[in-house]
Amino acid sequence: QSEHYRNDFQPKMNEYGYDSIYIKRSGDKTEGCCLFFRKDRLKLVDRKTVPFYRQDIALLIGILTCFVLTTDLYLFFFSDNCGLIAVFQPKTRHAASDDLFCVATTHLLFSPKRGDIKLAQIQYFLAEIDRLSRKHSTTNNYHPIIICGDLNAQPRSPLSRFLIDGHIKYDIYRSIEISGQIPQSIVRNRFSLQLPSSELLPSSFVTSNCSF
Repeated sequence: QSEHYRNDFQPKMNEYGYDSIYIKRSGDKTEGCCLFFRKDRLKLVDRKTVPFYRQDIALLIGILTCFVLTTDLYLFFFSDNCGLIAVFQPKTRHAASDDLFCVATTHLLFSPKRGDIKLAQIQYFLAEIDRLSRKHSTTNNYHPIIICGDLNAQPRSPLSRFLIDGHIKYDIYRSIEISGQIPQSIVRNRFSLQLPSSELLPSSFVTSNCSF
């Protein structure tokens, strides 16, 4: 909750020597994401707040398309989750200008049925991490990266395996299977749309390699 951050966590953690960065969700919900860091140990070099809501991208708004006979029925809800990325440098005597590391935290959509949106959100988030953690914009060398947060996914789910393995063939899954939140005994009897073989996000926005 944003008021808990402002009134409780931020002042109390500051007493213990911690600074912080925070992003609130872009909708009417009051929660968000936060990173606390020791001011005497780490220098904040760069930061990026990442609201996932994008008016120009269907899956980052939150649109479910149903077909009722010959009429398309569009169901809207706001996918206003967010992420936060920071680049730090240790405050040590021998730290070089290139001794940086990246920390990213996020809170993905909860809905167990909308694995397509979760994948779109993490694809967008990884692209922002890719941009901020590169040592140089023209190379494929990266600073160390730590990713954390609430993914609303089980450890052995396809979504979690995607982060571990670095790839996913998502068109073999239905949307409800991506996060593993619903037991398989229930999932097999539930209707859910098959994920497409096409790109979830427009390649002009984020590539399939999770980069811009």
